[in-house]
Amino acid sequence: MTGAPTWGPDGESLTSLLSERPRRQLDRGARLFHEGDAPSDAYVVHSGLVKLVMTADDGTEAVIEFRGPDDLVGERFADDRLPRTSSAIAAIDTSVSAVQQGEFIAHLRHDADLALTMLSRLARTARTNARHMLDLTVGDAVNLVATRVMQLARDPIFAPVREDRSGTIVIEMPLSQQELASWAGVSHRSATGVLEQLREEGLISTSRLHLEIHDPAALATRCVTRPSAAAAE
Repeated sequence: MTGAPTWGPDGESLTSLLSERPRRQLDRGARLFHEGDAPSDAYVVHSGLVKLVMTADDGTEAVIEFRGPDDLVGERFADDRLPRTSSAIAAIDTSVSAVQQGEFIAHLRHDADLALTMLSRLARTARTNARHMLDLTVGDAVNLVATRVMQLARDPIFAPVREDRSGTIVIEMPLSQQELASWAGVSHRSATGVLEQLREEGLISTSRLHLEIHDPAALATRCVTRPSAAAAE
């Protein structure tokens, strides 16, 4: 399972959006906007990592997606203009610039390349969500948690929080154990049990907000099995 694909508007469009625009610095844990807020600005991520979370009926927050450099956050008003469906939180220290709603929509109307990349991004997100639904259907807790851990180890979006130390992948975790559980689609108790099992097998070691993957190849075999690329198209 990959993260939200970087939509990467062409350089000219991005320059236009960010022309003389101030940057906002967010400390880890700071909220960019809240679920239920009226749509207003969109944000371009310059550096860092933003996690999108949704709130369940019992008040529990579930991590659904991450956005990184050159991604947009809060751009959904461009297609539905409904209240925010998620909260955006800085997973690590992050830098963003705001783009006002009216300006962004006007830019979309006059920039075919930007509009096409938005459509492409929406299509890729839909495909990613469909694959996660498949994972939830065919995988068990070990598969689901291992898949997310390997995503942290391999997905380019998480490069700012990981380091390869002679084959051991060290990750300064951008989410708590409970958030990892929600992102994987399992209970906190199940995720705790899986991480304990993987530690006992010597595949990983953990401490507070710190994870080391000692045998990435072996851990990869524990991930959810996916259909071939041709079958997924």
